[in-house]
Amino acid sequence: MTKITRKTEVMLEGRGMVELQPRDHMITGGEGSIYKKNNTVIKLYTDSDKMSRDGMLEKIIALKRVEHPFIVTPENIVTDRSGIPIGYYMPFVMGEPITRVFTNDYRARSQFGDDDAHILVDRMRTVVQHVHSKNVIMVDANEMNWLVDEHKKHAPEPRAIDVDAWAIDRWQARVIMPSIRDWHAKKFGALSDWFAWGIVTFQVYTGIHPYKGRLPGYVQHDLVKRMQDNASVFHSNVRLNHAVRDFGSIPAALRIWYEDVFAKGKRAVPPSPFDVGKIVPVCGRVAHAQTTTHGMLIFEKMHESASQIVQVFDDGVVLCADGSLVDVIRRKKICTIGQKHVAVVTRQDGWFVASCENDMLTCRFIDLHTGSEEIVDVAIAAQNIMSVQKRMFIVNERGLTEIVLSRMKKVLISTGNTWPTLPYATKWFSGVGVEDVMGHVHLVIPFGERACTTIRAKELDEITPVAGYGGTRFVTIVGLDSQGMYHKYEFHFDAEYRAYDVWSDVVDHAELVITTLPKGVCATIVEDGTLDIFVPSHGAHTKVSDGFIKTGTHLAHIDNTVIYTDDHTVWRVRMK
Repeated sequence: MTKITRKTEVMLEGRGMVELQPRDHMITGGEGSIYKKNNTVIKLYTDSDKMSRDGMLEKIIALKRVEHPFIVTPENIVTDRSGIPIGYYMPFVMGEPITRVFTNDYRARSQFGDDDAHILVDRMRTVVQHVHSKNVIMVDANEMNWLVDEHKKHAPEPRAIDVDAWAIDRWQARVIMPSIRDWHAKKFGALSDWFAWGIVTFQVYTGIHPYKGRLPGYVQHDLVKRMQDNASVFHSNVRLNHAVRDFGSIPAALRIWYEDVFAKGKRAVPPSPFDVGKIVPVCGRVAHAQTTTHGMLIFEKMHESASQIVQVFDDGVVLCADGSLVDVIRRKKICTIGQKHVAVVTRQDGWFVASCENDMLTCRFIDLHTGSEEIVDVAIAAQNIMSVQKRMFIVNERGLTEIVLSRMKKVLISTGNTWPTLPYATKWFSGVGVEDVMGHVHLVIPFGERACTTIRAKELDEITPVAGYGGTRFVTIVGLDSQGMYHKYEFHFDAEYRAYDVWSDVVDHAELVITTLPKGVCATIVEDGTLDIFVPSHGAHTKVSDGFIKTGTHLAHIDNTVIYTDDHTVWRVRMK
């Protein structure tokens, strides 16, 4: 019953009969599949006997005592047409996986700063406190079981999910992700919950798991052993790259708690980020890997901004944190825009700028010569928007739709081809979508002048995608597995996007600093001081050492030129 392959009626106790369709599917994994119907989420278990065998009806009733604005609590059971319990339902909540907040790229694009982190971490702390006050243990509150709702500007709200797996009364929990488990505890309890909370919130602040980074005597897969040995990022010999945010962003009292727990094996209830009144960051220590400056690259400054640069578009347009759009080739400010979801396509006579406002598409054209702005009236629903290889797309419940732009006497906007996708089961990244079709993952990739393909990627079936990038005949995805390990996959496609070669490895975090030039050359930064240049089509690979290169920055391209962006400056990069 877990997989809906055709229109199927199910009964929501207390509500009535509803009809589920395959397009309502959100995700499949673990114990079952999740579906969205209007403002309700329905979980159907894979094991049809679980509801009766495990007493889930009674457990759902018991879980009502932990109701809280930041907890997605089950409402009631779901039965099939014969009245046999097959799952439960709960309210739908907006939110991104908290793993998105770990990455520098997402934080920059969404303008999620340290003050937002303090609020989010404190609210997550209130959730754990509330749960414990009801004599309940969360047990497996890993990073995949927290969402973040950022719709309220600078007031992010957490959402605790997978509540049916919590330990309450006679129902005990037996499953936990190894990466958040307290390996020093003999049984699950309040303090092991706080240890897990610490693992997740430390990543909110720094972007890295507290037992990762390079440490002599351990290999990358030794996560559990390092947790058992208290060999954390606070060890004096740990080496971290510049993608890891400075520990000084953590309020002093909480930072001391992290070090006591992760490095000294102490266990206690954590302080709030606001416990010391005004937050005064301590001098943080991040040991960065050392590199030698060989000076093999030339960096030509193209633009310097007073505001942080948060996104670079292929046409040489940058978006800054203050909302300004600047064409760094023409050295012109285009306009100021207030929305987070923005796409830009450059034309010879100006710029098309599109954004999403209240789930509707808004378009404008800015004339290159006069600077005049023309607003284009369109009535097209759009939950997301992106520009890919000088093409513009919107995402809505129909799928991925190309927006066709033209200008003669006036600006014309029309819809081109639409490629259907499951609206709730597709995650969109830069240049690529990852679609979960009943547990079978597909990549959705725009390419060429008018084409788009959907191709099966079985390698991604067992991970939760966290970050992704798509370029010319190339896609890379970073995802989290059930053990709490990050895996990076790189796909290289043939010219027709019908077949691919794939490479994979385990990585410390989900940060991606990469770009693909139109001619098929990839440039990426994996380690401080090194620019990796490779050509997937024939395997050529060159490492260029230069001390100016840092992780935690951004790579893009303008035509076949690599663009390197730090916080406020755009550089054109070329070899000596």
